[in-house]
Amino acid sequence: MITENTQPEVPDAMHYADALTQLFGQLTDLHRAMLIAHYRAPGHTASARQLAEAVGAAGWQVVNSQYGRLGTMLRDTLNFRSEGQQSYAIASFIQPDAGSNDEWVWRMHPELAEALESLGWVTDAKNAEIRVFHGNDAEAHRKFQSWRKAHVDGFHMTESESGLFTIHYAQDKRENSAGRGCIHQGGSDNDYMENGCYTISRKVCSESLIKLIEWAEQNGISTKNCKHCDTERFPFPAVEPQPIRLPEEVTGTGALVEGAVCRVVINAYERNPVARARCIAHYGPSCFVCGFNFGAMYGQFAEGFIHVHHLKPLSEIGAEYEVDPVADLRPVCPNCHAVIHLGGKSCTIDEVRRLLSCTRVQ
Repeated sequence: MITENTQPEVPDAMHYADALTQLFGQLTDLHRAMLIAHYRAPGHTASARQLAEAVGAAGWQVVNSQYGRLGTMLRDTLNFRSEGQQSYAIASFIQPDAGSNDEWVWRMHPELAEALESLGWVTDAKNAEIRVFHGNDAEAHRKFQSWRKAHVDGFHMTESESGLFTIHYAQDKRENSAGRGCIHQGGSDNDYMENGCYTISRKVCSESLIKLIEWAEQNGISTKNCKHCDTERFPFPAVEPQPIRLPEEVTGTGALVEGAVCRVVINAYERNPVARARCIAHYGPSCFVCGFNFGAMYGQFAEGFIHVHHLKPLSEIGAEYEVDPVADLRPVCPNCHAVIHLGGKSCTIDEVRRLLSCTRVQ
């Protein structure tokens, strides 16, 4: 038996990804479910019993047998030969000990784990849970269909010629007995067709509907729900309204620290929404320059909306500091905020008030 102490070198992540792509049509739902459950186990390490529980298999014997079959398929496709169990193409073995594990466990090869990430079969902490597939080629087609089959409860958006994206369930209605979904993205077992490739239109995918909508908003993209997917029988999950985020804000908790320069389209500075909320709680949501109040003008829909201005430009600070929401910040309307920074400089609030007073006197 091959253990961690006797393991030979395994293929790299690129070769694993190529092999999984080639095997796409041969892998069963159980094969994919076991790989994903194994990846998600702590340290990519689990016993056959734990994997069986994770995927709902009848017992560890089923997982042991299916991993053997999958290992044989991978070994043959990779042309990888090693002594011992076929499943070594997937993982190395760790013997039971008197410590943390009292049964044999499998530790997935890091190269295979990286391949699963690159194919989009799993979502790791390093990415934004968004996968984009685009191209009139067999590889893009296979990767998109592979992602769909591995994320049956996920969602994807398809781009139309006008730039509008339509949101669908990831699973085709012909792929589940309940009939949830539509037939607009093709079954995952459909072969690539050069003149009818599904990824000739951009596909943006995620396990989370909220993530897709956030991605669309951040990229200035309009979306609509597929009427064949979002139905009375199978409605899309409700998306809770997100807190109003201004362009200068970032999400975050803890100490109210600001000042780190980031690169977006132009140089922008971090703004802490907690500091903003505390500033508004102290001064109220009316503009500190002109007194404009969005709620009073537009009603409840705009109640509480206001920009927040840093009295000392962060470009002059050049280092992180702990912001005082009362001493350092003031609520200002977008118009006055724009005038404060007009011409690339930073006027004081009193200077803008004087400009306003002069125009009112005239």
